[in-house]
Amino acid sequence: MRIGNTRDADGVLTALFSNAARLAPGASPQYCPESRTPVWHTDSTYRASPPIGSVLYCRRAPPEGAATCFADARGAYEALEECQRQELDGLECIPRRMRRCATTAAAAWGRQVHSYSPDYPLPTEEQRRANPPRRVPVVLRHPVTGMRALYGVNSSTCAVVPRGEVPQERLDELELSPAEDESVHRILRRELLPFATSERFTVVWQWEAGDLVVWDNRCTMHAATGFDHHRHEREMWRTTIIDRAWRV
Repeated sequence: MRIGNTRDADGVLTALFSNAARLAPGASPQYCPESRTPVWHTDSTYRASPPIGSVLYCRRAPPEGAATCFADARGAYEALEECQRQELDGLECIPRRMRRCATTAAAAWGRQVHSYSPDYPLPTEEQRRANPPRRVPVVLRHPVTGMRALYGVNSSTCAVVPRGEVPQERLDELELSPAEDESVHRILRRELLPFATSERFTVVWQWEAGDLVVWDNRCTMHAATGFDHHRHEREMWRTTIIDRAWRV
């Protein structure tokens, strides 16, 4: 996948462009509940077989801005109090995937995303049907190391529920609702995300052409930051690593 704001001779975008909020030089990448930025996430948690990692290569970088922030989700989990770890071990997240369908809720969600990234594509009906709403653990045990890390703690999470069965009708209702469930605000936005993205667990990578970063999606969160895309170009190449046998 090509990520950035490059365009062809006709002015058509040749990359996937998301107009993320800018991060001032030297500023903390810690999640802010009021502005809901940076948009910290783990890639594609809505999939039955999410990617196990990604490779990101920088072809062109602007002179300032467009850094990528990374957070150690394993270190953040280990730093929690034992009572907090026990509580989170019993919870699951319902990730929201932006849907294209004829419902008021979905239309509202689409408008919210496109308000800051109008060129960002909506999923097709086929993609939506292939990825129905599902539950993912707040805490994931790594299949190789056996160590636990925060997972599913996404800016796009629409609800946090006790571990166990949730009727499909309820999953659909939560995912399609334009309103965020109170559980997300209480558990993730006000508590967990600010803690897990504090400076002790994060690094801000300021890209230069030729840089290559590889991360494990099962124990790392990341967030893009913006730049002056009217004056400068950015071009990144991303390869997603898939293990078809792995399931959350």
